[in-house]
Amino acid sequence: MRGLDLRRLHFYRFNLPLVLGGVLVGSLVIVALVGPTLAPHDPLENFFMMRDRSGELKMAPFEPGQVAGFPLGSDLDGRDILSRLIWAVRPTLILATLVATNRLVVGTVLGFLGGWYGGVIGDAIASVTRVALGIPILILAIIVIYILGFRFEAWIFIVALTLTGWANTAKIMSERALVIRGEPFIEASRAVGARDRRLLWRHVLPQVQTLVLVTWAFEMSAVLLQLAELGFLGFFMGGGAIRLIPDPSSGGFISELIAGRPELGQMLSAGWENFFNVPWMSVVAGTAFFVAVFSFMMLSEGLKRYFAEMKRL
Repeated sequence: MRGLDLRRLHFYRFNLPLVLGGVLVGSLVIVALVGPTLAPHDPLENFFMMRDRSGELKMAPFEPGQVAGFPLGSDLDGRDILSRLIWAVRPTLILATLVATNRLVVGTVLGFLGGWYGGVIGDAIASVTRVALGIPILILAIIVIYILGFRFEAWIFIVALTLTGWANTAKIMSERALVIRGEPFIEASRAVGARDRRLLWRHVLPQVQTLVLVTWAFEMSAVLLQLAELGFLGFFMGGGAIRLIPDPSSGGFISELIAGRPELGQMLSAGWENFFNVPWMSVVAGTAFFVAVFSFMMLSEGLKRYFAEMKRL
């Protein structure tokens, strides 16, 4: 017994991906939950002119650290990038969670139906899965966004990224269902009269709980990466705000649509559009996406190692 405890202690100590991924994902969740209450400024508040640390008046955009209270600087409209970044984590994580969960549910159901029953049902699902795997998710997502009216609403992104994104999960679950279907305990249960429904609920689902968790964490990293790619191309969730520009010819103002409530994809898009004026904004948004993707990739890898070690113990 003592030897077993020592082996477990050795494993826990060196499962770096699980520890690192857990800490980073936990930090992202905390920022999403309580971050907006701690943000130094309203993400939509404009500060067009501020004094820098030497007392001189500076016009927006402010460089990182140039003005007190703006450690990451501001955008072209004088809005605090740190505050916008903190506010952007919540909608991005919620959207990624919804997409990843939808993919997991659809992929798991179809994968198990195909792998468990086989025959005509299995062949049909396998064919659809192969077709879905062959379609680039990013291109299809852009097409769906255009078809649904080019409105940057959450449900459109959920539909666009789920439409074929479930296929990888379905392939994994189908292969797992095929393995479980041939296990001796399944054959023994069938011999005593157990039906498929009972087998799935009592014997099969407990066998794949760990696989579902690992797959979900991996899907989260994949979805976040795809949201970053869409943001880079100018497709992001959220609406806009109005910027008033003085019009010398009329003496009035001209209205211009700019990024409104922040979301990481939106920040990345705005950063690349204004790269030569505020290059730090794209760097900040890109770094945030990198940390988020890396966090869930580490969590997925750590969970996979953890469950594999538990089986060996």
